[in-house]
Amino acid sequence: MSRLTALSSTSRILDGVSHRGAARLMLRANSTCASVPVLSVTRPTCATTSAASLFRRRSKLVLRNTMLDLQPIRMLSHDSVSSVLPEHPPTPPYPCPFLTTEEIETYLGPLYVRAWSVHRSDPGPKNKPAPELVKRFTFSTPDKLGAFLRDLAEITERENHHAVQEVSHDPPSVVIKVHTHYGLRPARSADEPRRVRVQPGITLRDVRFAYLVEHAFSEYVARREAGNATMMSSPSPEEQPRTAEALEARRGESGGV
Repeated sequence: MSRLTALSSTSRILDGVSHRGAARLMLRANSTCASVPVLSVTRPTCATTSAASLFRRRSKLVLRNTMLDLQPIRMLSHDSVSSVLPEHPPTPPYPCPFLTTEEIETYLGPLYVRAWSVHRSDPGPKNKPAPELVKRFTFSTPDKLGAFLRDLAEITERENHHAVQEVSHDPPSVVIKVHTHYGLRPARSADEPRRVRVQPGITLRDVRFAYLVEHAFSEYVARREAGNATMMSSPSPEEQPRTAEALEARRGESGGV
């Protein structure tokens, strides 16, 4: 698409904002930032419509990320998007040890900034409740959500690690819940058998999975196809534990997003 065609298309879209042609729209190049088109609105002399009132209040509109040949502008949906996640850890073998306090500080801290929290998993006939990482991801359209779910399927297959996915269509979103079924808790005594220490919990496998999901999600944020990371309520300090002991305490507490 040529630059002239793009400008023409943009002008037609913006012209729909006016009421019966009450305003004349003119695009001019911004002399200080040529890559960002600026829309100047010339107010009609005798318009009394609500559109004219709007134009009087807003004499200029700055258009970003139009159909021109511009680089996409990275949308910071939450403070964390501007931060950089640490390198995700290598895949640990099963059974995976529970996270240590040092690993929580290194790996979970950045996830907390990105709206992850720790809740108690739903118990099942064969599954004991355990702490798990939880986050809701929202998208602009159902199609974008569907594309993200396909990305999740690829990550799941590649990592051989599964997460619970709770999909909603109003708004288009998915809640991801992940923990390791065969984790390895710390020994309570020097002679405690290893087999009795195997139980579900949060491990580096879950951290790695969450980081890969975040990297995939960031592409949607960059293209303005994803909304803010959301939770039903602000997380409490208990929902974002900072030590191994506080993390383990989540095993016996319920919570949701």
